[in-house]
Amino acid sequence: MDKSTILKLLTKDNLVQPKVLLIEDCQFDTVFLKRTLEQYYPLSLIDYANTKFTALQKLKKNMYDIVLLDLHLPDSVGSCDIKDFKHLCPNTPLIVVTGFFNNDKLMKAHQYGADGMISKSDLMNDSFEHAVSEAIDNIEAIAS
Repeated sequence: MDKSTILKLLTKDNLVQPKVLLIEDCQFDTVFLKRTLEQYYPLSLIDYANTKFTALQKLKKNMYDIVLLDLHLPDSVGSCDIKDFKHLCPNTPLIVVTGFFNNDKLMKAHQYGADGMISKSDLMNDSFEHAVSEAIDNIEAIAS
């Protein structure tokens, strides 16, 4: 899927329903992220996973327009798990959503295949749409 198609799917005013896999184990953060997604993309279809195992099973069975990943899952070992997710969905933008953002973490996430990273605190402004656009650019650059 190319950038224009994904951006079209994820445009706030579009009637298309982007399918999002939200991988998060904290119930509070799940509710917060769901509300944020619905604010930006009111018609989005959100699927949930609270463990790496469950998320991988869902990725094997379903196609998603975007994957949002918290790295601190109960059965996760951190950034290196990104490779497992990207192996199953190499052309789907994968954005790490973290409460602990720093440049080292960003570089490590990119090394393992993440297409973007955003701090949970930045979700309250326009950074989310920027992170989606940047993730799509990263996928296009890899595909070229």
